[in-house]
Amino acid sequence: MKINRDGLSGLIQKYLDGTCTPQEKELIDSWFEDENVNLAERNTSALDMQEFIWQKIRKQVEPVEQRRNFFQSPFFQKQRILRLAVAASVIIAGSFAFFFLKSQNNELFGPLTESDAKYLETNNTNQIKSIYLEEASRVDLRPGSSIRYSKPFAKNKREVFLKGEAFFEVTKNPKRPFIVYAGEVATKVVGTSFIVRSGIEDAQDVEVSVVTGKLIVERKKNDPAQKTENNGVVLTPNQKVTFYHIENHFVTGLVDKPVLVKPQYEIARTHLFRFEETPLQEVLEMLHDAYGVRFELLNDNIRTCPFTADLSGEPLYTKLDIIAGSLNAQYEVKGLSIVLSGGSCE
Repeated sequence: MKINRDGLSGLIQKYLDGTCTPQEKELIDSWFEDENVNLAERNTSALDMQEFIWQKIRKQVEPVEQRRNFFQSPFFQKQRILRLAVAASVIIAGSFAFFFLKSQNNELFGPLTESDAKYLETNNTNQIKSIYLEEASRVDLRPGSSIRYSKPFAKNKREVFLKGEAFFEVTKNPKRPFIVYAGEVATKVVGTSFIVRSGIEDAQDVEVSVVTGKLIVERKKNDPAQKTENNGVVLTPNQKVTFYHIENHFVTGLVDKPVLVKPQYEIARTHLFRFEETPLQEVLEMLHDAYGVRFELLNDNIRTCPFTADLSGEPLYTKLDIIAGSLNAQYEVKGLSIVLSGGSCE
């Protein structure tokens, strides 16, 4: 046969040498599926494989030609070999395109699995290890922790598998959400900074804390066809959620050390946290603006109580200790809110 088949021949030789990519291997295997041919169990030469595939290509191409009178012209009859070669290249290119899209478009073909994430980073030191990913995103990996990810990321999402604890600072890209899988939990963000800890009380327990931005935490989908989970939560700065594997539920709360949501210079310029006979309601509104935390008053009688103190530089809970102590009140964290009870203006 005089048809030029160098491209096909080269691909087959790579297959036999074991140097082809997984997509190329899957393509070659697909040509033999309907023939019940097990290439791994028979001694198939490169020439035999090439001839087999080429004949299948001709069977697909020639019936189409017979139905098209235009291609029966003398000119195209003389170019029959060229047409077969072009048609074959189109079929092969189309097959490669299918497998490429299959690997890139995970929304259509299901989520990335941990076994597909070929790149492994492990922190075997006693210090934090910083790992830089695409789009300038960063992962600070705690000692004894590891992450797996693909390189490059898929076109429509960025996926990472975590074991242990890590701080993530993700560059914003609405078209490529960033997803962290840890235990049975999937954390989805567009651009933010947050902490993920796995193995809290149980190996499958996971805690997610938000530093900046907003994220969604939900059960990891076991069924690729399942589109949503109805037990996820949305978190904003200074909020956290813990998934308890044994109880199979989420518990929300506030982080142990809330940080300022707005940049420090904005807070200093507008509030300074220095209060002089300021009504308690205004004090709490300032703290809400600064930390993004909700406050609830069970005793409306203290809403207008004047408060005087300089709370600049103090952590949030220390600020609250001083406020509650000056009013003989108490506070406690309930879910995502801080509730003040009791107290008086005297």
